[in-house]
Amino acid sequence: METLNKHKTRGLVAVPSLRDAFVIKMDIMDFSVSGLRLKDCIDILTMLSVCKALNCDFDALLDAVVKTSPKEPALKKLNALESLFRDPQRVVGKVNLENPLIPDSKLISNALEGVRKYRRQLVSYI
Repeated sequence: METLNKHKTRGLVAVPSLRDAFVIKMDIMDFSVSGLRLKDCIDILTMLSVCKALNCDFDALLDAVVKTSPKEPALKKLNALESLFRDPQRVVGKVNLENPLIPDSKLISNALEGVRKYRRQLVSYI
């Protein structure tokens, strides 16, 4: 890959960790008036399957979002996730998606439990 830097002979590509990618994805909530976009919702749902495949605990991603956000924005993000996980078909049905990375209901239910746990903890501190 070419680069414009005269001191480098090749370009560099950085790929964020799953944790960082999730935090960045959820940071959209800090600037969005309408909440998570359809694309963001699909990305988050597929991230659940990626977590499972990589044996990564989704709660670790939730923990990262809570720790990297002030309390009110973190609560807003958790509320958006709760809404998504309560009714994922609302999103999946809009795009008529038959994607193998869309998680099964058990995985979504476990993620919903995690979101609610973090939400309760956050609310008790406010």
